[in-house]
Amino acid sequence: MPAGVLGPASWLSTAATDGVVFTGGWARAGATTADMLAAVQPVDADVLVVLAGTNDPVHGLPGEQTAADVRGIVERVGVDEVVLCAVPPLDADPAVAVATNAVLEELAGDEGWVYADAMAGIRRDDRFAPGMSADGVHPTGEAAAVIGRSLREAVLEVADG
Repeated sequence: MPAGVLGPASWLSTAATDGVVFTGGWARAGATTADMLAAVQPVDADVLVVLAGTNDPVHGLPGEQTAADVRGIVERVGVDEVVLCAVPPLDADPAVAVATNAVLEELAGDEGWVYADAMAGIRRDDRFAPGMSADGVHPTGEAAAVIGRSLREAVLEVADG
């Protein structure tokens, strides 16, 4: 998929509808929060959605680094209203995603951001629910739509203030 084109497997395809507009962002498969921090640029938007941290434990980055990087991402992007999203399950080691989500939820609380567990609808017992992942790591298109609807609702709630 070319850069800037939203495919059907992206949660953004569902989130950016009916009054929610995608104005810019950054994503790369396998990226850590450090990669994201190094690459993000300021964006003119009302609400920033951050879905980050999935790959940090795989690369040995501790939760404290994830939290520091996410703070840096938000600061660099420069949007005051923030929705911080949970990371998806990791079927091979469910405790990894659970621990990362605990760090993210605490960070959101500390910073006054909204924490959105957009993964709740694709998760069962800390793993992917049936049909939500073909490999236990990546969400399916169906899962991406569930995530997108949840994040759209969170963005609208934050925007309506």
